[in-house]
Amino acid sequence: MTEIKDTQTASAPRWIRLPAAGTACVHSGLKRGQMLKLASNYENEIRVCHLREKGAKRGTRLIELASLLEFLDRRAEASMKGLEA
Repeated sequence: MTEIKDTQTASAPRWIRLPAAGTACVHSGLKRGQMLKLASNYENEIRVCHLREKGAKRGTRLIELASLLEFLDRRAEASMKGLEA
């Protein structure tokens, strides 16, 4: 099981819902569209769970917070390495 590291709250949830349209995620600062775009690319290794009742047209999309934060950490490290060169 993945452990959530370095979050601002000690009781951070394992899975988070996408923020409402036009608002930013309280955990990552990313907006809904950015999160959907990142999560839809399998190379980013962001875990997504789609919850939908049988026959329903809509459902709930959850993102694993730890995998999202790990992705952001990898991107930050890569950008810092680019600045050092």
